[in-house]
Amino acid sequence: MKCLIVASAFAPETGAAAYRLTELAAALRETGIETEVLAPLPNYPTGKVFPAYRHKSYCRETIRGIAVYRYPVLPSRSVRPLFRLPGMLFAALALWGFGAHRRRIIGYDFVLIQSPPLLSAISALYLFGKLYKKKILLNVSDLWPLTPAELGKIRPSHLAYRLAERMERYLYRHATAVMGQSEEILNRIRRAFPEKPLFLYRNLRRETAASGPGTAFSENDSFCKLKIVYAGLLGRTQDLLSLLRRINFTELKTELHLYGEGNQRPEIEKFIREHPGRSVRYCGLLPKPEMNRILPRYDAALIPLSVPLTGAVPSKLFDAMAAGLPVLFCGGGEGAEIVRRHGIGFVSPPGNFRALENNIRALAALSRNDRNDLSKRCLDTARQAFDFKTQFEEFLRFVKRMR
Repeated sequence: MKCLIVASAFAPETGAAAYRLTELAAALRETGIETEVLAPLPNYPTGKVFPAYRHKSYCRETIRGIAVYRYPVLPSRSVRPLFRLPGMLFAALALWGFGAHRRRIIGYDFVLIQSPPLLSAISALYLFGKLYKKKILLNVSDLWPLTPAELGKIRPSHLAYRLAERMERYLYRHATAVMGQSEEILNRIRRAFPEKPLFLYRNLRRETAASGPGTAFSENDSFCKLKIVYAGLLGRTQDLLSLLRRINFTELKTELHLYGEGNQRPEIEKFIREHPGRSVRYCGLLPKPEMNRILPRYDAALIPLSVPLTGAVPSKLFDAMAAGLPVLFCGGGEGAEIVRRHGIGFVSPPGNFRALENNIRALAALSRNDRNDLSKRCLDTARQAFDFKTQFEEFLRFVKRMR
C-alpha cells in the first residue's frame, strides 16, 4: 500500500500540525505503508521561508525515511485574508508542478489532503481525485470559513465568505472520506453529508511522560512559585497580549513562560520589556521534540482562546496531558468539555481574565498530594482515553475500508 500526504506544513517546521503530520507519516511508514509527502518550502510559523531553503524552488528531501517533495511559496504573516490571498493562490498552483510525476502518482493507493487552506486543498483534490482518480482522504483541522467569521475577520454576508463556504462543501462532497480533529467538525459534516465516511482523528502525542511535572512538588509548598507554560502560536486567536495586560502573575505568586512565534510576538516582547516585574518570560521558539521534553518541568499549561471557536480542540491540550500538566483552559466548546469531563484542570470562559485568575489561585492553593493526584489524572487520561497507538490502529482499519 502506498499513500501521499498533501500538507500545508511538514517537518522541520515547529507548528503542531506539521509535527503531528510528521508523526502520522512515520507511523504509516512503520506499518509498511509506503508514505510520501507533498508540502511547501518550510515557513511556518515565522512567515518566512527557512534560511536553508531560501534559494530553492522545487526540491526533494528525505525526513525520517520519508520522501518529501517541496514546492515554492509566497508566505505572509498578515492577519488580513486579502493580503494572504496571493500567497494562497500561488501555493494552490505551485503544487501542480508535482502533477508531472505521472508514474509516481499512479502508484498511490490514496491521497491524504490537509484542509484548510481551502484553495490548496481544492487544487490537490482536483489534481489527484479528478485527474488521477485517486481515493481522497480529507483531513479537516479547522472549519473554514466559519473559524475566521467567529474571530471577526470576515462577515457571513460577505461574498468571500459565501464563496469559501461553497469551496468547503465541494471538498466534503468529493472526498472519498473525511477525518476531522473534533466531534464538532464531524457533526457539521455529518449534517450536510450523512452518508460520508467519517473518522475522528485527534492530534495526539505518540509518547507520554514517565511521570508528572517535578517543579511543583516541593516539600515547602507555601514557598513554591507555580510555573505555568504556554507553548504554541502567538497569534490573534490566542490573544496572549490581552491576557498579559490584564493579569499580573507576580501578584498571583506564579511565573508564565511563553514559547512560540506568531504575529503578536513583537508586541508581546515589547510588553515584557516595558513591564519587567510581572513574572512573564518569552523563551523563544523551540523544535517540537525539544518542547515536548521541556514541558514536564512546568506545573501547569495555559491554553487560551480569544473567542469560542466551533470545532477547535487545541493540540496543546493533548501535549499537556501527555506531559502530566494540569490545564488552565481559557475557552469554550469541545476543548473545555474534555477538561471538565476528565477532571484534568480548570476552565474559564474566553476573555474572562478574572475567572482565569481565580483558577490560577485555586491551582496554586492545592496541596502537594492534590497536585500529584491531578498530574496523575492527566497522565492516565492521556494513556487511556487519548492513546495514539489505539487511535492509529483504528485509523488503519478505516483507511483500508475506504472505497
